[in-house]
Amino acid sequence: MKATVQLVQVNNSYGNQFFIPYSVGLLQAYCNQFDDVKDNFSFLKFIYKQDVDLEKQAKSFKKLDILAQSCYIWNWQFNLTFAKLVKKYNPEALIVLGGPQIPDDSSDFFEKYPFVDILCHGEGELVFHDILKKHMGNKKYGDIEGVSYNNIREKKTAYTPRRERAIDLVSIPSPY
Repeated sequence: MKATVQLVQVNNSYGNQFFIPYSVGLLQAYCNQFDDVKDNFSFLKFIYKQDVDLEKQAKSFKKLDILAQSCYIWNWQFNLTFAKLVKKYNPEALIVLGGPQIPDDSSDFFEKYPFVDILCHGEGELVFHDILKKHMGNKKYGDIEGVSYNNIREKKTAYTPRRERAIDLVSIPSPY
């Protein structure tokens, strides 16, 4: 059975017009070019509107394996609230946050937000693909460059070095 992934990039709206969820679209497009991802993961439709009833949406997931959210200043509180609710109804779900709102210093982050499992620092395509690969295997995220993660066993935040900016833009397929 495929693991279920929900990507979230809530944006501002102007009337009935919404910014497209481009960042999470790039993540999915990049990861879906690999057979191991296509064979082992099922991506749900993006959540990109703020008018979602968070409690109802979080309850609606039969079994959610991974929630990944793209975080900006305008959706930060929405994302934290939604992540907490998803973890409440799917306690085994892996909660991943990335984007420009993620703090570089996450030393006390997981104490404040224990429902979050992984923070991605910097460009997310390669990092998220590595997270999916680890999720298929041993679920040990400690050797993925560019993440902070909630090391529950040792009751501390664990860090890995920030990944170099080395993405060749030609290697990232268009989400369109």
